Amino acid sequence: MSFWQRLADWLEERTGLKTAIHTCSARAVLGGLCWGNAVRAAILFGLIVQAITGLVLWMHYSPSAQTAWESVYYIQYQLPGGWLLRGIHHYTAQVLVALLALYVAGMVFLGEYRRPRELVFWTAIFLFLCSMALCLTGDLLSWDRNAFSATTVRVRFLTLLPLVGQSLLKIAIGGPGPELGTLTLTRFFALHVGVLAFGFALLLWAHVALLRRVRVVTNAPPLPAGPYWPAQAVRNAAACLLLMGVVLALVGREGAPLGSPADPMHFYDAARPEWSLRGVYGLSEMIPGSGIFGTGLSWKIFPIFIIPGLIVVLFLAMPFISRWRWGYWANVGILVVIGGGLGILTLLSYRADAKDPRHQEAVAEEQQLAQRTVELAQGQGIPPTGALTLLKTDPKTEGARLFEQHCASCHAHVGGLGKEFRLEKPTAPNLGAFGTAQQIRGWLDPQRIQSPEYFGGTAFKNGHMVQTIKEMYADLDADELKELQEQMDSIALMLAAEANLPHYQADLAQQKARIDQGRTLFQQNCAGCHRFHGKGTQSGPELTGYGSLGWLVEITSNPAAAKFYGSRNDRMPIFEKELSRQQIELIARFIRAEWYEAPKASQNAR
Repeated sequence: MSFWQRLADWLEERTGLKTAIHTCSARAVLGGLCWGNAVRAAILFGLIVQAITGLVLWMHYSPSAQTAWESVYYIQYQLPGGWLLRGIHHYTAQVLVALLALYVAGMVFLGEYRRPRELVFWTAIFLFLCSMALCLTGDLLSWDRNAFSATTVRVRFLTLLPLVGQSLLKIAIGGPGPELGTLTLTRFFALHVGVLAFGFALLLWAHVALLRRVRVVTNAPPLPAGPYWPAQAVRNAAACLLLMGVVLALVGREGAPLGSPADPMHFYDAARPEWSLRGVYGLSEMIPGSGIFGTGLSWKIFPIFIIPGLIVVLFLAMPFISRWRWGYWANVGILVVIGGGLGILTLLSYRADAKDPRHQEAVAEEQQLAQRTVELAQGQGIPPTGALTLLKTDPKTEGARLFEQHCASCHAHVGGLGKEFRLEKPTAPNLGAFGTAQQIRGWLDPQRIQSPEYFGGTAFKNGHMVQTIKEMYADLDADELKELQEQMDSIALMLAAEANLPHYQADLAQQKARIDQGRTLFQQNCAGCHRFHGKGTQSGPELTGYGSLGWLVEITSNPAAAKFYGSRNDRMPIFEKELSRQQIELIARFIRAEWYEAPKASQNAR
């Protein structure tokens, strides 16, 4: 007798496992062999997958506003196989919603709601609703911008309900609000793991038990009889493999999404619900949010609460409707109309977003923000204050946002590194590539200095500097013009060296002789108006440290200071009255393209 046979006998003697397996395999399938049993097996399999993956995710998840995104980031990017584990959990939930929708639809087409199957049908409906609730509560747990903004919209819909709306809102968000926070996350996490997951398992057990009872009472439908093994087992295995194949295909194609960390200060207008609620979302977008005259209610209450509620009631009422002469066809009609309508609304919603350039731009910007957060987290680590701090102190993202908010109405930012801001009619110099020799050279060119890229939109377009530059170029022959242009190039290089931009240091290091020459030429040609390292007179802005971080922070803080434009300041606000020192420095670093960049070798890493 082999070792394995002795082991099997040992287990059989103590547990009876071999006999139990044989008994189950040989037992006739109640109701006969059918694919409906396989669908139920696939639902049970999906629940087991969710329980296992959810338990492992739970071990690495911390539900607080400062740690939720960070723990999901750890799972996604640092935990070995975490991206696959999270993807399986995410997409299995989505596939279960679709599978249960098809399962309920199949029961309607087959008339499997008639007496005595009412409770079987109703538990199937509640299984579907529970699966959607699991997706809704699980959506927030990633605590990214889309989840935060979409959930904020959903919970605020509760205020549409008269009398109880505000109280329900406080219960949903776990406090007085108005913003979602750690208490909201804790509440949603408890609902997701402790209430809805347990409720789904209980409903599935009740559904199968009630179905078995019905088959006993009705003496089973006329389906081919046979033992569980192998015919029904093969069907069940095929359904489970198909479910897992679809899930893995979705994980491989897209992976579970993780956006940038939630930011209560900046709502994400492009946030959208999951596909299963897109039809309701599309319907809500078609109905105005204005008030219903004389009621104090909003029209939005219809697509959000009344219509979905009526749909659920209609499905629950199908066993009673079927008692009428044409009840079966009425139920099929209800299913086709509701399912078709929601399908059309879903497609229209996706199509509208695809054709909306502002939506697509917002989505692309959020994707870049998410990638930037991951890049910063991988390169700099996540500080104790959370990943959002990485973005709030990042010149490439937060500096660009502040520039757009406070500077881009006058200044374009085109031609340099970082996000571009274009203006049809700029009224101040273009700050793209600011501080580079090429950009500075434009100030020393008689044509470019009067263009919209420089002084063309300002009060200085006919000022002293413009006239001086024009006079310097007047009446020169070809040789003199070439010599002057070379001198201007040297001055531009010297001022670029003052800026000491991080992306151009290697280029400037090879131009030391010309930079030294530029300093001499500056004293000869420019020191009559610009003070420079303690020399020269002060009628124009001081150029000591021109374009450096300190110089940019100073002139942005107070361009009307005596060392800059003084009383001749042309419309530029004194930002030290509006912004903090940190915000001004972020704008300055954005203009200088001074931010963290990941090494190229790691930028392609997963």
